[in-house]
Amino acid sequence: MQTAFRHLIALAIPALFASAAAAGEACHIATDDALAALSDAGDIRASYQLATRLLRPSADEHAWDKARVQLKRGAAKKHPRSLYFLNMVGDGSKHPERLVIEAAERGFARAQADLVHRYADPKGKMYSMADSYAWIKVCAGRELFCEADSVKPILDRLSAKDKAAGEKIAERIQAGLQRYPKEEDVPLCLNEWEPRPALKQE
Repeated sequence: MQTAFRHLIALAIPALFASAAAAGEACHIATDDALAALSDAGDIRASYQLATRLLRPSADEHAWDKARVQLKRGAAKKHPRSLYFLNMVGDGSKHPERLVIEAAERGFARAQADLVHRYADPKGKMYSMADSYAWIKVCAGRELFCEADSVKPILDRLSAKDKAAGEKIAERIQAGLQRYPKEEDVPLCLNEWEPRPALKQE
């Protein structure tokens, strides 16, 4: 099971830093030591980014344990990304899916897409086509796995009753999302705490 989780994380982590190259034009990416100091001071974004660095595909058990500590810091403050990845590495609870739900309800599109497919799995304990359709409505346009090609097999299985119920559920979810700030992919940069040195002119 853990091998499968590692494979999923190996696929997911690169996407989290896809914009890092562009961010390099605007800031210096924080060092591990800088992130650790910020995390110790209570910065949950720093805790999250440090955790994702620790979860490299080649990471050993010790690194995973350290990442789990960082993710728990963020999850305790309901940081959506920390909640989601803590579910993937395991928080020791009997109901880790609650972490995915909390992350999705707070606007993390990847968690929302995860719920689309969890609810659509007839063999899963969360099976509910109405809920799956609701999350398709919520995350459409925000996440690749909520786009038409990915969800067509699910849409083809929906009944009129599922759609009607799903529409109502989606309305409640959208109303709940208004309580939280918009969740965006923004690399953590040192220049948020200190100025970037001026570039030398040729």
